[in-house]
Amino acid sequence: MRYVISLLFLNISAYSIPMKYFLSFILLVGAVGLILFDHYNAEYWLTPPEKRVDTKWQQEVDKVVRETKRLQTAIYLIKDIELTTTDQQFKDLIDKSKVPFHKANKGKYKLKIQIMPWIEDMEYGYLIQHEFFDETNNKVFEFNADIKIGKLW
Repeated sequence: MRYVISLLFLNISAYSIPMKYFLSFILLVGAVGLILFDHYNAEYWLTPPEKRVDTKWQQEVDKVVRETKRLQTAIYLIKDIELTTTDQQFKDLIDKSKVPFHKANKGKYKLKIQIMPWIEDMEYGYLIQHEFFDETNNKVFEFNADIKIGKLW
């Protein structure tokens, strides 16, 4: 107990622990903490859920656009965006989220986005279905994005 109290008051020399070793230990613990913080992407998990949705959704869309030639031009020709959800409980979280698509004045596609929340193994997220329709209401292209948002504690 005296040892803990002396450490609290930084009376380290009373127990013959050289100060340079103590400071080295503190720096080592701090460096390991920063490495773990970066490795586990802790900054992402500390942000609000709606910002996590925006970040992950944009990353998923960018990935699909890079991999699909047809979609690279279609995302710039969106005339209308229709956003729906299957669960009204998450409606305000979805309303706060920013859709990673923009409307074009001379667009020729209608984008229907359906957001379906999921909960599995104490984790939750969204399955987002994107469907592109042309002027004749024929489905031209579709893709899904599965976004993990957080854990239920």
